[in-house]
Amino acid sequence: MSKNLMTEQRIKDALVTLLLLKPFHKITITDLTTTANINRSTYYYHYYRKEEVLKEVMDEAIGDLIDKMENSTLNQRDYEIDQSVLPSTKELFNHIFKYRHYYKSLLQSDVSYTFENKFIKALKQYVHNIQIDFGGNDKFVIDHQLYTNYQAYTVLGLIKHWIDTEFEESPIYLSEQLTSLLHVKVNSVSFTSKGK
Repeated sequence: MSKNLMTEQRIKDALVTLLLLKPFHKITITDLTTTANINRSTYYYHYYRKEEVLKEVMDEAIGDLIDKMENSTLNQRDYEIDQSVLPSTKELFNHIFKYRHYYKSLLQSDVSYTFENKFIKALKQYVHNIQIDFGGNDKFVIDHQLYTNYQAYTVLGLIKHWIDTEFEESPIYLSEQLTSLLHVKVNSVSFTSKGK
């Protein structure tokens, strides 16, 4: 990694660290330079506004995740859904775990709304590009757009739960659970009365 890239990474790491300590609008350039252990002129050589740093952090996190998921299925394009975990699902949770400090910061700070929207948009695009065979069940017609939304928000919900529990479960456990959640067939439900 070149010296310029290393400096930019230090600035991005500083922002991620600071997001857990204070709201984004209260983070100053001085905060960033102090945390990154660089001077102001070095900062301004790489960035002008802190919003640029934030955008880069978000775009790189999401872009890298989607690249890893797409690359995991290059060698084999078709998969039977038999409760086996898809390679893309493994990559998803391995990536989140590897960069858990980033995801925790981006999803538990005041920039979470912006990050969630970008994350959901990217996941929906990823899922939308997958050809899914719902098994020819004539009894139920699955709307692909609704299914895409369902999958994206399910993934986000699991990631937020994982963060809330301080990454208690392993990446493979979450991968297995997501596979089960997305492909389970519910045979029946029973409702109980309140207080009984």
